[in-house]
Amino acid sequence: MLKIWDDLRCFLAVAETERLSAAAQKIGKSQISIVEQIEGLEESLDAKLFILFGERFTKTELGKIIFLLTLEIEETVLDTERFSGKRESEAKGKVSIAITECMASYWLVSKLPLLSQRYPKIDLEILTGINGVELLEKKADITLCLGETNSEMWSKRKVGWVEFGLYVSDEYLRKFGEPKNFGSLRNHRVIQASRELANQSQADALRNVVEKSEIAFSTNSILVQYMAATDGLGIAVLPNYLVDGSLNLQRLLPAEFSIKHELWLLCHHHSMETSTSRYVLEFLTDSLKKDSQLFCRNLE
Repeated sequence: MLKIWDDLRCFLAVAETERLSAAAQKIGKSQISIVEQIEGLEESLDAKLFILFGERFTKTELGKIIFLLTLEIEETVLDTERFSGKRESEAKGKVSIAITECMASYWLVSKLPLLSQRYPKIDLEILTGINGVELLEKKADITLCLGETNSEMWSKRKVGWVEFGLYVSDEYLRKFGEPKNFGSLRNHRVIQASRELANQSQADALRNVVEKSEIAFSTNSILVQYMAATDGLGIAVLPNYLVDGSLNLQRLLPAEFSIKHELWLLCHHHSMETSTSRYVLEFLTDSLKKDSQLFCRNLE
């Protein structure tokens, strides 16, 4: 059983990184050893798990199925280690996380008590930014961002989706009425994105449907947009998780306006060599999966 799990670990590393060199760095094995173990796994299954394009390993249809099954096996193994108490005693040292200020404030902070309880000796540093490029420049151990990056310096995994919609306060609706379609949005005040935030697709989508609307003001902060919308200053594009459970904000035209971004967790290859960073990465992955409906309720 240990031999099978070791083979699956090699498969999982290649499936996640899509590069043999990155997989070798991630699990601390030689490239030759990984190739031999994957070939042995393919031989036992009598099927190919990867197709090689240049240096990139792309999963076959069977590879995709085995990948999902292996993720479940990995979670079981990790849960067993957690139960034994071994991981908690090993996990100590500093780990830095780069994340948007909005997601840090309204999601990550709520997870810190459990993280601290599970790994009391971890010294966590939280670094914030606006977009993926800025977050990667923080050179943190772990980065949580919208959209995939092609940098080979990072081990990456998609952990879900984040949906953005149009939101407005009850106070605003009482004063100005509710827009029933995109055409009627032009008679309303909108809170626009500026600078780095203006380059994101949800900002583009809003500009396309409110060309002639009155601009309340613009800002490069989602948190400022949220507070302004809550105070009735106008209509704003906001992520679902930020307004979940809000008694003051309502979503407008959900069927017509829905912008979804892939949510990615990245861990620097050097950081993957330390057990502490891997424990934090696994904790975040598990937490994001449990909160998937908070970030995006409907992927249809």
